[in-house]
Amino acid sequence: MKRCTKCNIPKPCSAFYKDKQKSDGLRSQCIECRKKYNEDNKITLNEYARQDYRKNKKAYIKRGTAFHYNNKQDIKYRLRQIWHGMLRRCDNPKCKSYKYYGGRGVNVCARWHNFENFYEDMSSTYQIDLTIDRIDNNGNYCSENCQWLTRSENNWKGNKIMGGHDKIPGDTRLEDGRILTITKEDE
Repeated sequence: MKRCTKCNIPKPCSAFYKDKQKSDGLRSQCIECRKKYNEDNKITLNEYARQDYRKNKKAYIKRGTAFHYNNKQDIKYRLRQIWHGMLRRCDNPKCKSYKYYGGRGVNVCARWHNFENFYEDMSSTYQIDLTIDRIDNNGNYCSENCQWLTRSENNWKGNKIMGGHDKIPGDTRLEDGRILTITKEDE
């Protein structure tokens, strides 16, 4: 038996939601009081999700949870992350990926060194969960040479350029010893 803090009536433990953070493992309000509170305040499940997202926005974005990219402000934030990563890969020798981009002579065009110009050129075609891709792998990042691809399409393109395989699902060993795993999605 446990006493509800809202209605002050002792009830069996099964009448309370579980909560691992509480010492007894149960919430302080019974299920009935909690439902009544939600009805009175008209808080829906979507509202809870939005509230949780606002509190933990960086964690959701780091995880890449697409469900939460639902307004222009969030999409602009995601595009800013993509833009920042693009600049870092091309301009910062301390970046792990620099040797594959800036180290090979790949640069970001002067216009795109300003985020607003990048946003103006690329936001109209951007969709959630797409990555930026250069059409000519040896060319620079600029509006004429960039497109949006899904991560699997981008990986497929990169693997094809690096090793050239024959689209047979399974493992393919490259000349340098690396193994590419090709799935039916990649065909």
